[in-house]
Amino acid sequence: MTVGEFDEFGNAKDNKEHFDYIYSYAPYNNIKKMDYPHILITTSLSDNRVLFDEPAKFTAKLRDYKTDNNLLLLKTEMNAGHGGKSGRDGAIEEIAIDYAFALKISNQISWKYKINTHINFVSRLMGLALNNLANKGGYNDK
Repeated sequence: MTVGEFDEFGNAKDNKEHFDYIYSYAPYNNIKKMDYPHILITTSLSDNRVLFDEPAKFTAKLRDYKTDNNLLLLKTEMNAGHGGKSGRDGAIEEIAIDYAFALKISNQISWKYKINTHINFVSRLMGLALNNLANKGGYNDK
């Protein structure tokens, strides 16, 4: 945390009480041997706020501790920052990944085909929907 966040979140460096409280809800420190739901973890290689190694370590620890066979996926975006990909197409692709994951875990699609097939399909559908709205005057991307 930065100095500007100490008022809101506490100063774990200088205050043991603050440290203990933050530690009590820190996701990485609270991973236990148990069943976990399906999980999709995303990160960006160029994120200057959350370095890519943090979600990678979180994923690795979850893989060691989880006792179920549910999906645990880590997707690292190579060309994006903290807010994800930029531009309309990038945003559509990121949402499509979330939708493809949701469809998979709800047994609406199979992994028979590569995940990119599902992402491209959902991206095309979303793009068509946005274009349709734009043509009817109901979508403004500004």
